[in-house]
Amino acid sequence: MEVRNTQQRLEVAAIHRWSVAQVRLGLLEESPNWDADSPWHNSRFRDPASGQAWVVYVADHAWSGEVRLLDGRAPG
Repeated sequence: MEVRNTQQRLEVAAIHRWSVAQVRLGLLEESPNWDADSPWHNSRFRDPASGQAWVVYVADHAWSGEVRLLDGRAPG
């Protein structure tokens, strides 16, 4: 799956589901609540093979959520 910056609710949900499934298969690493300053539930995912990392901010009833590609920076 292509992981990209997005705030589209369906894309955020699909990337989150795929990321969690890849963690269960042992292909990705997950750091829950990585952005501790965020009011939204979030997890950082990292592909150890490529080094690519992203954070998924999970949607709620009023917000569509967000996927943000990372370049190794701390949250914020």
